[in-house]
Amino acid sequence: MRSTADPTPTASGRPTRFLFVGERRSRRAIQLGVRWEHGRLCARTLHAALRAIGLDPEEQRYVNLYFDAEPPALDEAVLARLRALAAEGVEIVGLGRIVQRALERAGVAHRRLIHPAARGAIRARATYQAHVATVLGRARDAATDRGPTRASPALAASQPPGPRATTDQTRPLCCEEAR
Repeated sequence: MRSTADPTPTASGRPTRFLFVGERRSRRAIQLGVRWEHGRLCARTLHAALRAIGLDPEEQRYVNLYFDAEPPALDEAVLARLRALAAEGVEIVGLGRIVQRALERAGVAHRRLIHPAARGAIRARATYQAHVATVLGRARDAATDRGPTRASPALAASQPPGPRATTDQTRPLCCEEAR
């Protein structure tokens, strides 16, 4: 795993590269021989959300915290490298609660992103894109072909606690503003 520190952040000071940390590959991903970088299966959802906020998925880095074997075992070498990268200021993004808890226990600073394969209201494309936009520090709304959106109340209820996991629940939806 190489360093993903971005020496030239955007004019707003926000990074343009992130290191996404997943749990492990699914059985289906192993069968197909695909990884996060390929943009298949649940990575397709993440890649689409990154593109929607103006980030190139190919410029991001991806790693899994656990080995693919059964039962899942923590990859201590990856965890040690993540600690070092976090200390260097690399923006690490934990995908899902299992990874986030492991990163917290290890003392690795990270942003908390709902896993792209999560079920429920977050599965709606616009809702997930809005969540990604909020967590990664982009505009408050993710631009979609239907215009600006905001996170749904169901998304807000599913958000893990923390300073980076907030949504603006007081602003009405764009279609409600016209009424």
